[in-house]
Amino acid sequence: MSLKTILVYLPRADDAPQTIAAAALLARRTGAHVIGLHVLEAIMVHMTTDIYLPGDVLTRFSTQQTEQAEKVESVFRETCRMEDFASEWRRVECQAAAASDVAVQHARSADLIILPQGPADDTRFNAALIRESGRPCLVIPRDGTVEALGRNVLVGWSATREAARAAHDALPLLEEEAEVRVVKVGDTPSGEQEFASNDMAVMFDRHGAKTTVVNRAPGSDAIGDVLMREAFESGADLIVTGAFGHSRAYDFVLGAVTSHLLEKAELPVLFSK
Repeated sequence: MSLKTILVYLPRADDAPQTIAAAALLARRTGAHVIGLHVLEAIMVHMTTDIYLPGDVLTRFSTQQTEQAEKVESVFRETCRMEDFASEWRRVECQAAAASDVAVQHARSADLIILPQGPADDTRFNAALIRESGRPCLVIPRDGTVEALGRNVLVGWSATREAARAAHDALPLLEEEAEVRVVKVGDTPSGEQEFASNDMAVMFDRHGAKTTVVNRAPGSDAIGDVLMREAFESGADLIVTGAFGHSRAYDFVLGAVTSHLLEKAELPVLFSK
């Protein structure tokens, strides 16, 4: 299946241009319909908190939200104005729900979600969208521009449901005759693990990609760092990986590849849960 609907989540004006540019790159190739989404957040006050918010605080917050929305809309419309693909703009106002809950409801009918990486010290929104939307999420790095997407792809592979889904979710993003590296990070693979990696490579080959299988020992490095180094050395323009294969408690206490890449990746990363 090719991409027909791309939802671009645009929370800020400063990182909107590179996020929209990535969506335009894919939409030109696939003819997908591009939806730009901005959510005006509400001031969230816990019900057990006794707090008074003066009227001028609420007014100032509302004004800032509106100004930000108008800036983002202007960037989106200007970028899409001269393009051949169809586009639409959605500005949604939160009432009691969190912004991520609102975004999830709009995301579930899209083939692909594209969103900015955001600040390294706060990945909660992106994590919520990846966990709850049920859709593949392409996160665009906060620095630099995306000039190619799907020409040279690194697939972080493990014998898990999430990794298998990510590999298949990546297919509509691949250019014709794309180069794909299926990278397994870990100890020397067993015969069964090696078979699974090779079988996945054959799947990509049958879809027209030029595929190689690579096994890497992590040593003292985090798996996320190994994948990023491999991507840099191979000239990849996209990393593909399964997301949040462990429990929330595990992720909180020990960290995980997903969180590492959400914070530090310098290339676009496609996450599938």
